[in-house]
Amino acid sequence: MGVYTLPIMTQPPAASYTEILAISKAATYKGKFKKELKDSDALHYATGEIYFTDNHIAFVGEIAPGPDYRLYLAKTFIETEADFKAQKHTMVEIANINQFSQFVLPKYRQVDLAQFQSVIIWCEHFEQFISAAPLQRVDSN
Repeated sequence: MGVYTLPIMTQPPAASYTEILAISKAATYKGKFKKELKDSDALHYATGEIYFTDNHIAFVGEIAPGPDYRLYLAKTFIETEADFKAQKHTMVEIANINQFSQFVLPKYRQVDLAQFQSVIIWCEHFEQFISAAPLQRVDSN
């Protein structure tokens, strides 16, 4: 018999406000997650903002807890599980997520973010769409 622990109980400590702020100010791309997507629901959602620098990803907001979350980049906006599965072979997996509020992650795959239109949170274990955000270039003014 195995023991299952809830992901929210084993998540690492949240990133500090200072870390998030530094990455958000240096970001070249960002996205905003909203609950009101076709395949998001009360148990599968994200709200908040995500920021990308050349080497890091920062998120501040809330993600419904779950196991085995991955962050993908897609060349089109994805808002359903069916669309994700149909286009997964064209996407790039960019990070694992094991924190559900504010985090900073290393970007483990270097990609040209200009080639992508959305960032998706996907649960690999249950093959479940969690949320997506349109990717936007940040003005460097």
